[in-house]
Amino acid sequence: GHHDIQYHICTTISFSKAMATSPYVFPGPDLPYTEWRGTQFLHLVTRDNLDALQNFQFKDGDVVTVGYPKTGTHWLRSILRKVLYGEGERCNERDYILESTYPGRLPCHMELLEVASPRLMHTSLSRDMAPPGLTHPCQK
Repeated sequence: GHHDIQYHICTTISFSKAMATSPYVFPGPDLPYTEWRGTQFLHLVTRDNLDALQNFQFKDGDVVTVGYPKTGTHWLRSILRKVLYGEGERCNERDYILESTYPGRLPCHMELLEVASPRLMHTSLSRDMAPPGLTHPCQK
């Protein structure tokens, strides 16, 4: 028979020591950037987003991937969407990169307020810049 399996994820993918510095230190002279806590971020990341993330509330069941851009995390999230949502509508859900705001959209951390659990999200923030709920999960 078919058994429903519920996943309650209270911890996140571990931060590696390689995430000690931000991956965003490469805007270059021709690309707009935001500076926050001494680190440069691409223009999709704003100071307001980074400040607001410090109060972002994670929920039981949230799944967060952490990794540098261009390291295969897109593929990992595609696989996780299929595991979490099957072949349904949510399998094609947009990416939620916590610190980003895409043109014509609300900041991802605000969009996530309306997303049903389990929520799949990603961040490239280093441990010292990530939301406290991610770096110290399940502390109530």
